[in-house]
Amino acid sequence: KEARGGLDKAVSAAKRDGRDRALREIDRLERRAKRELRTNGARRIEEAADRARSEVRRRAR
Repeated sequence: KEARGGLDKAVSAAKRDGRDRALREIDRLERRAKRELRTNGARRIEEAADRARSEVRRRAR
């Protein structure tokens, strides 16, 4: 749950700071969340991160 809030923040940061920084932030959050869980939650995190990345790309256009 905490990671998802971070992903939402990264998406809103994309609107301000641009796509590259937001994508780096998403990658960082995804790695951290996977370290914390290392279980079936990791797949949910990957999906959330993928959604956030596509959202960032959509917003950046």
